[in-house]
Amino acid sequence: MNNEEMMKILKMVEDHKISAQEAMELIDSLERQKGKEENVRKVLRINVFDKQKSQKVADITIPIRLATLAFKFIPGSALKEMKNEGIDGKELLEALNTSEVPNLLKLDTEQYHIEIGIERA
Repeated sequence: MNNEEMMKILKMVEDHKISAQEAMELIDSLERQKGKEENVRKVLRINVFDKQKSQKVADITIPIRLATLAFKFIPGSALKEMKNEGIDGKELLEALNTSEVPNLLKLDTEQYHIEIGIERA
C-alpha cells in the first residue's frame, strides 16, 4: 500500500465516513491484494552451469504461483518426512510466497553448479 492510499483512508476516518475498524479492514484487504500481486511477478529461477564447458546449460523459470500450486500436490507422507527432518512445509510455502531470495540455494557437483533463487520477473 502506498502513502496516497493510506492518506485517503485516514481522511475518510477523519471525516467520519468510515470507522477505525473499517479502516483497518480496508488496509488489511489492500495489503493482502498487494501480496497477491507481488506473487504474480515473482519466479523460482533455477540456473544450471556445466563447469567443464564453463557455460550455462539450463535456465528454468517457474512462476511462484505455479510453484506454490505444485507444492499442494506433495503427498502427506512426504510432508511428514520433511517435518521429521526439520522442514515445515507450511513455513516453506509461506517463504515462497513472501520472500525474494536471489541465492536461496547453491549446489555443486563434479560437473554442475546449480543456483536456485526467488526473484522478481
